[in-house]
Amino acid sequence: MHSTPPNTSGADPSLLDIKGYVRALLRDTSDEWIMPTVPKNYRRLTGSERKPGSSAKLLGPADPAETFTVTIVLRRGPGGPPVPDASYYLRTPPVQRRRLPNDDFARKSGADEADIDKVTGFANAQGLTIVETHVARRPVVVCGTVAQFNEAFRIWLHSPREFRHDSDYGHNISA
Repeated sequence: MHSTPPNTSGADPSLLDIKGYVRALLRDTSDEWIMPTVPKNYRRLTGSERKPGSSAKLLGPADPAETFTVTIVLRRGPGGPPVPDASYYLRTPPVQRRRLPNDDFARKSGADEADIDKVTGFANAQGLTIVETHVARRPVVVCGTVAQFNEAFRIWLHSPREFRHDSDYGHNISA
C-alpha cells in the first residue's frame, strides 16, 4: 500500500501529488520514508549514500519543482593502464612523471563511449537534460527537477536543517 509523505514543510499539499511522489513511497515502522520497489535492472551503489549529520532535522520533502545539476563520474574504459598507486607519486618527482597528450589520455584512461551513451540515454529517457559530457575527465553532468531525479533514481530527496556545532545558526541544506 502506498501513502503520501506527511506535509511537514508547510508546502501546498497539491505539490505532493506529483507523479512518482505518491506512488514511490511507503512508510516503515521507523518513521522513515523508503522506496517500496526498485526495478529489477536497478542496483544499489554501496557506499554512495550520504548520511545527514547527527544534528540534522528533517524539514520535509524537497520542493519537487526545484532544479539542480548532478555530476555522474563514469568508470575508466576497459583496457586502460592501471592508475599508479600513492607510492609511485611519493618516489617519482613531478618532472620525471610521463604526461600523455590529451588525446592519448582520453583513449587510454577516459570513459568508454558505450558507457557515456548508456548514461545519457537513460537520463534523456527520464526527462533530464544533458549539460556536459567529457571522455577524458569522464563526467556526465545532468540537470533536472527534484521530481525528475526522485523518479529516475528511485530516491526521495528531503530538505534537512542542519545545526552545526561551530555556530548558533541553522543552515538549510537544499536537495
